[in-house]
Amino acid sequence: MALDLKKLREANAQRGIEWAGQANSIDDLPFTTIELGGEVGELTEAVHDWLLAGIRLPAYITQAERPKCIIEDLSEGQRAIMQSVLDELADVVISLDRVAESLGIPLQQLSTDPEFDFKVEYPDGGLCNLILRIVTHAGRLQDHIKKVMRAKKGYRGGIPLDEAKETLQKDCNLLYIGLVRLANIICADMTELVTNKFNATSNKHGLKTKLSN
Repeated sequence: MALDLKKLREANAQRGIEWAGQANSIDDLPFTTIELGGEVGELTEAVHDWLLAGIRLPAYITQAERPKCIIEDLSEGQRAIMQSVLDELADVVISLDRVAESLGIPLQQLSTDPEFDFKVEYPDGGLCNLILRIVTHAGRLQDHIKKVMRAKKGYRGGIPLDEAKETLQKDCNLLYIGLVRLANIICADMTELVTNKFNATSNKHGLKTKLSN
């Protein structure tokens, strides 16, 4: 099931008010950008552990053939590794929306990726290429944000937010597409994945805001 990005935005905004006294805005952009970078790093580490463990998932998966969750058929140790990938993936999605909220732009699903059929083989370059694409798109987004912050501070070489919004929108959407593809490889329900992690974080920090399915 495709994630309802409007619901995620509403929940992130409400939790921002509860957590920090206000919804995310351009003033929060340095923090949310650093947060996203940290979460992408943790996702990359989790995928690295996946590759090192040599965990192989089915090479050919179609929408109709997908089980509820592939990782249920793995050993306990393998499930722990894959659960870490799922948790970090959800954190990146949540953090990406917080960055987009800070920029005042919507996070959009502009691809049919959640529905199409695809082939992935492990542990070859397919997964490595995907995580590299995710890191690349995150890096491009952060580089463009750096230029927006330069302009905000009056530094030379900056680009005003209004002029950069189209590029930033594309950066956010390309990164999200990569995250959706990774979720599809593991046959994860993005709605369930993000909802569970969002609510676990709220519970961990004693916050009342929850994300509903």
